[in-house]
Amino acid sequence: MRTTHKQKYHRYLKSKKWKAIRMKIINERENCERCWGENRLEIHHKTYKNVFNEKMEDLELLCHSCHQQHHGFEKAEKPSFLNRLTTFLFG
Repeated sequence: MRTTHKQKYHRYLKSKKWKAIRMKIINERENCERCWGENRLEIHHKTYKNVFNEKMEDLELLCHSCHQQHHGFEKAEKPSFLNRLTTFLFG
């Protein structure tokens, strides 16, 4: 049985190599790059051109909600960063 690209990709996401890349990005960037959220952080591939040998600029740190919105799975509007910052600063 031949392994599909999708199967290779899912296997790669469980590899030590990918886990190290993921942790490096989370530790360096710390927050969602779109809303500055801190919960359920995920790595988004901006391009699959270099998949299995990604460049750091090919990857974006997103919270689960922003990642879902990017792929069109979540329709609910999320408060903008400015709204979240204003609420944080002024209650």
